[in-house]
Amino acid sequence: MTKLVKSVLSVLFVMALFQQTAWSQPTHEQGYEAMLMEKWDKAIDIYTALTKANNTDQNAWLTLSNAYLAKGDKTKAMEALNAGFSAQPDGPKAFVCNARTLLLQNKPAEADEQFQRAMKKGKKDPDAVRQIAESYLFYIAPGDKKPNLTRASELFNQAIEVNPKDFQTLMSAGYAFREQGNGGEAARHFEFASNYKPKNPLPFFMLGTVYKAGRLTDKFLQNMDAAIALDNSYTPALRSKAEFLYNTRKMEKAKDAYKELLEKGKDLVIEDEMGYANTLFLTKDYKGCTELVEKIIAKDGSKNYLRRLLGYSYYENGEYVKGQQIMDEYFKIVAPEKVLASDYVYQGRLLLKGKNDTLGAIANLRKAIEKDTSEWPLNEEMGNLFFVKRDYCNAAKTYQVWIDSLKTEAKSKDIYRLGTCYYYCKEDAMRYENALKNFVRVTELTPKAGIGWLWSGKSAAKLDPTVVDTIPSTIEAFGKAKPYFEKYIEIAGADGAKNKVDLITAYEYLAYYYFVRKENDKAKEQLNNILLLDPANKNATDFKNAIDGVAPPPGNK
Repeated sequence: MTKLVKSVLSVLFVMALFQQTAWSQPTHEQGYEAMLMEKWDKAIDIYTALTKANNTDQNAWLTLSNAYLAKGDKTKAMEALNAGFSAQPDGPKAFVCNARTLLLQNKPAEADEQFQRAMKKGKKDPDAVRQIAESYLFYIAPGDKKPNLTRASELFNQAIEVNPKDFQTLMSAGYAFREQGNGGEAARHFEFASNYKPKNPLPFFMLGTVYKAGRLTDKFLQNMDAAIALDNSYTPALRSKAEFLYNTRKMEKAKDAYKELLEKGKDLVIEDEMGYANTLFLTKDYKGCTELVEKIIAKDGSKNYLRRLLGYSYYENGEYVKGQQIMDEYFKIVAPEKVLASDYVYQGRLLLKGKNDTLGAIANLRKAIEKDTSEWPLNEEMGNLFFVKRDYCNAAKTYQVWIDSLKTEAKSKDIYRLGTCYYYCKEDAMRYENALKNFVRVTELTPKAGIGWLWSGKSAAKLDPTVVDTIPSTIEAFGKAKPYFEKYIEIAGADGAKNKVDLITAYEYLAYYYFVRKENDKAKEQLNNILLLDPANKNATDFKNAIDGVAPPPGNK
């Protein structure tokens, strides 16, 4: 290789290295944007790098001090100010460093004197004038709870008089007014800034934050879209738009916004992918959610929340075994105070679907209600599970709690189900009274349906005397079911073939009712109705024979 070729290659290598270094070197613009967006750690990293690259950069030192103040680290802020003063001790910004140092020493009067000297010496230095005003953006005086934003706004007005077209001064003024709660002035200054740098998306983004605070949704979105139009990879606007749509429950739009963020944004974080995964789940794209969350966990398994989301998605996809495995893993890691009621709900449903563990499912549903009482509707689901297991007493208890918690009248089918549970709950001494009360309510809600009348009759019949003899009091006490069975026959009698079994039950009861009262003709009339439905019915035939005296009388029905 000739010396000339070697020389050319050497130059090219140095140029490439310089370009790579220059490209990766952070800028004041990036640091300033981080400050306005209150990304203090990012700002500290950027301005630290800038001071290392040029230790005479007083703007970097001064802004670094503010970033440390914003984080509450006064020691580091003081160190930055000392370094900033030493960088150029005879310039106007040196007076600003002195003034801020005096503020941190709680010497406001002496600090003000230094600020005046800085203003006098730095009238033609927009950075110096701006730094004077920014001194009050993050410094909190002893005994105060927030910075003196009123003083900051006054100083920004003076700075703007010195140079009304300085972009950073206008932006910082807008930030100060926004923090002060003066949305109108904040918006005005951000708009002025956008006029001087119309291709910079930052003013539109900051203007959007003002409208968001003022709950002007349309204007917030318009400004985020304007920022994105200037730079389609502008991550702050892409992220802010997606998060806003998510938080305002516009899930389909949020899903599209998160997708755009992931496709175009720079400096993405895992939370961006998590946000997109959430929208996929909430828009019922469970397959897409599962695929994305599996990829995220493969990269970073530290976010236990993702296991929860994956377990939910597996359930919705019908992958119950996988869902159970991931939820078991989730519960081993999660802190008890971080468990949500919905975690127990999905755990219970997965146990039911994957292992047919009804008791495990019920236990988890109960935990969900204990965790969050607003989940009381789960009592219906628990009631259904108890009902399937024929645990009618527990089913009755949970159904009753659910119905009692309803803000509106329960449906007749739900009250009927509750009545059925009471009817079959052998442990309840008041089972038939409770059943009757609920079945009567069914007849009130649906008077033209026979089912309520039938079961009211069955329940009332259980409350009749167990023995009826010639004592008048027992005869009079028998017959509680009569009006209910009569109404049932009136409704169901039109279709004897369909309602044959239940009609026979009603006719048998009425026959016995008339028999004990010695109204034999009426008793035989009921028995004839049975025989019309079922000519071979032996009970009805024997009963008729007993009335005619050719067979022993029947016992109490």
